Amino acid sequence: MPEEVVTQAPAESATVPAVEATAPVEDTPTQAEGEDVATYKKRLAGKDQALTATKKELDQIRKEAEDLRRWKAEIEEKNLSEYERAQLKIKTLEDTLAKQQDEARQERLARQHPLYAQFRQDTANFDEEARAAAFEKFLASRETEVESEPRIDPNNPRREPVVETKKSTSADIAERLKALGNPFSR
Repeated sequence: MPEEVVTQAPAESATVPAVEATAPVEDTPTQAEGEDVATYKKRLAGKDQALTATKKELDQIRKEAEDLRRWKAEIEEKNLSEYERAQLKIKTLEDTLAKQQDEARQERLARQHPLYAQFRQDTANFDEEARAAAFEKFLASRETEVESEPRIDPNNPRREPVVETKKSTSADIAERLKALGNPFSR
């Protein structure tokens, strides 16, 4: 990695003649200030180049490390006996099966009990005390929601006015059938 070398300007001698205090101060930038800006820009450009080179080197090292991991895994797989390979495959298949069974159980639970599934998803990262507090808060909010909804007794349904319908005659039925048309005429 290239190192940055910074040189300092030589210190001015202590025998510099003193400038009179009555001399006017210039407000315009001097040539030295312009050179300082150019120097800073060059330093910044050098730092950017060094950073870019370092990033490229880091990417190359990461690629080499990944290649080394892949090579090591291939060598270890080649060195395994047939029994060890089978055991490893069985273990990966069992893990996959367990994960799929858990996902299916979660999905079934979500379909059967959507409120509980939502509560469980919301409190997945909570400890027991926080989950208990959240459950109490959830129940309190559900109680207020239930109280605000009108309750309908399934054994005593709402009374609706009876709408009288006239009895259809054979002529009315024949007219409706003619309006539908003949499905076999196509």
